[in-house]
Amino acid sequence: MAQFPQAYKVYKTQETKGISLVMYSTLTLGIMFWFTYGVLLPNLPMILANGVCLPPSFYTLFVMIRNARKGSKK
Repeated sequence: MAQFPQAYKVYKTQETKGISLVMYSTLTLGIMFWFTYGVLLPNLPMILANGVCLPPSFYTLFVMIRNARKGSKK
C-alpha cells in the first residue's frame, strides 16, 4: 500500500529523478516474487497484499525507465 502515494506523485508530476532506479527495481521484483510465492502456495492474503502493490510499483518503475531513456537521448 505504501506505493500508492509515490505512484500518485509520479502520475501528477511525471518526475522521478529523486527515486533510485536500482532500489525501485529491487522493490518491484521483490513484490512480484512474493506475489508469485503466494500464488504457488496458494495463500490468498499474500496474493491480495502483493497483488494490490504491484500495479503502482510497475507504473512508477515504467515512468522511471521512460524518463531515464528520454534523458539519455538528449
